[in-house]
Amino acid sequence: MRLAALSLLAILLAACAAEEPAALDPPVADDLMAEAPADEEAGANDEAESIPIPEQCDAEDYRPLIGTPAATFPQNEFFRAYGETDIITQEYLPRRTNVVYGSDGIIKDVFCG
Repeated sequence: MRLAALSLLAILLAACAAEEPAALDPPVADDLMAEAPADEEAGANDEAESIPIPEQCDAEDYRPLIGTPAATFPQNEFFRAYGETDIITQEYLPRRTNVVYGSDGIIKDVFCG
């Protein structure tokens, strides 16, 4: 009786060891794991970078002033002029024009935000 029970147990263990559970190893297609060729990725990035984003502020109108002495500018929610060492808030307002001047009073940069 013991021999029969041990034989049955051995057969059951052998059958379980030979089977691999399908739930643990889901099928994965090799083509889904493959990466796109480097030239295609570069082309997609170059194309995205070449599309100009239209500005939402008046910075384009003030850019010709870069390199000239700072003048009196309107100070409101859509325009801000400040020195490059001044402490300013860091919020981004796409419709606001920022004019930055140096310690010498010369306009260094004009941008939206």
